[in-house]
Amino acid sequence: MRQELEAARDARDALAADMDPSLRSKYEQLFERRGGAAVVTARGGICTGCRMHIPPQLYNELQKSRDVVRQCPNCRRILFFRPAPPE
Repeated sequence: MRQELEAARDARDALAADMDPSLRSKYEQLFERRGGAAVVTARGGICTGCRMHIPPQLYNELQKSRDVVRQCPNCRRILFFRPAPPE
């Protein structure tokens, strides 16, 4: 288990090295403050990190574009949209 954890940490560090420094700093700060949950999904207009409704316009923007980093207005976690699996 320790080897798997080390491998996951190494992979995370390798990905983080390629990030924009300001975004990485924001991510690291959120990661530390929010108990490891810095990036969360937005489902049904709700932030899954804090369970608060996000503004409809922000939710629409998350669905349309993945090029801009957007944060929850309540908990400030980084949001992303993942479509619901087909039933």
